[in-house]
Amino acid sequence: MYEVPVATSVYAYPSCQVPGHTYFMNCWSRPPGDTNPAHWLMKIHKLFELAEVAGDGGPALLPSFDSLAFHQCASYDQVVRQGLWAWGKSVFEAATRRWLDVGLWQGPYQTRVIELNIPDQEWTCFEDLVFETQYGTWFPESQYILKWRQSLLESVGLQDDNSMPDEGLVKRCGANRLRIHVFKRTEGRGLREFVNLDEVVALAQTYTSLPINVVTIDSTTPVRAQAALFREFDLLITPHGSQIANIIFTDPERTGIIEVLPVVRDRTFANNARDAGFLSYITSTGHAPVSADANLDSPCVNGSEIMKRNCWVDPGTDIWDCKNEWRNALTSCNTVVNTTILQQHIKTAVAKLCAS
Repeated sequence: MYEVPVATSVYAYPSCQVPGHTYFMNCWSRPPGDTNPAHWLMKIHKLFELAEVAGDGGPALLPSFDSLAFHQCASYDQVVRQGLWAWGKSVFEAATRRWLDVGLWQGPYQTRVIELNIPDQEWTCFEDLVFETQYGTWFPESQYILKWRQSLLESVGLQDDNSMPDEGLVKRCGANRLRIHVFKRTEGRGLREFVNLDEVVALAQTYTSLPINVVTIDSTTPVRAQAALFREFDLLITPHGSQIANIIFTDPERTGIIEVLPVVRDRTFANNARDAGFLSYITSTGHAPVSADANLDSPCVNGSEIMKRNCWVDPGTDIWDCKNEWRNALTSCNTVVNTTILQQHIKTAVAKLCAS
């Protein structure tokens, strides 16, 4: 069994009292109790990449770290030591599996973990600090992506054998038997439900003879089940949301994703899918935001009018965009999916999948 080689988790040191070498991670503006998968991945995957680089023999000056510092991340103590977030713990263990082997840990129970999330803490001084300035990515450099996925799957007890119930993507395309799933969110600050889900399913059904599966996961779903679900489809039609972080388990060379939302919220998911080499990832925008309730203060009530006044279509991408003040508001609404737009995007995705 893999055992996390960490003894203690401390919250603050007096000025300039963090001795030795520290590897520093920032998960981008998350409070200690937050368990957002996309933000957890922003830096955790770098731990895996660092071990692979060290295992490949370089750089020569890479130190053995005395401390790991988590800044604006979900609580290491709660996630890993207490095991309160199984998904986050599995990903962390997959990322650090080789640290002891390649000498990045000093050894079990000898490396400190420092959590820098206290609101009134202004300064922490480190003797020697190593940090990665890039964030927003979930995948290591391309030469390590396959190993990263294998380590992730191993951490949840799955094999990266690409076994399928049918005989492969090409044959499924020829037989009109693509596996198309539609994701339905059941948890989160905004459910972003497809109000016309039946129409979405009926449209998707015209592209395959197999029944369309409407699927869901939430924070209580076992990690293995989440990973398995994201290896069972050829094409996923999904609202924006942290569930998409599970593409880290997916084989990108045979998979397409359509992310449906009124306007672009951010391009994190699309950029990560591109980095991983997905056959197709389409940000499908231009759909109508609507209110989930009668709250007249919600911008979702007049979402379509707000889009017309404050948003625009990027001529280079045909993606609806807005100023930041409207992005989060409009993409937290439920959505009436424009089936004409979605039809074009399904057609494009299927063409890319079946040309492989």
